Amino acid sequence: MKYDIGHLIDMLSILYRKKTILNDNSFDKQYKEILSSLRSEGLDEKLIEQIIILHNSNCEIWHLEADLRQGKEMPLDEIGKRAIAIREINRIRIGATNEINRLTNSGYKEVKIHHASE
Repeated sequence: MKYDIGHLIDMLSILYRKKTILNDNSFDKQYKEILSSLRSEGLDEKLIEQIIILHNSNCEIWHLEADLRQGKEMPLDEIGKRAIAIREINRIRIGATNEINRLTNSGYKEVKIHHASE
């Protein structure tokens, strides 16, 4: 069955969320098939995948920071856990941004020096 490009990208983004949130690799075959379909349509599937990773990372960071931004009370150990998770996700976000810049020959490579996300 042939899907339109919008539908393929929608399915890809959902599968990526399932893969990362559920830590479930059972979707890998379908994920790769969708990337192949995008490539056959003349699109750079690597670029689309990096955009999805970037979007997913920003959503996760936003979710982790939401309670902090709203000033909700929480134990210090919870704040620490969130800070560590944000740092790890930020590493993925920066990697995706750098890869998008590389694929599009634009921008620059962001490198953190003496930063907690190293």
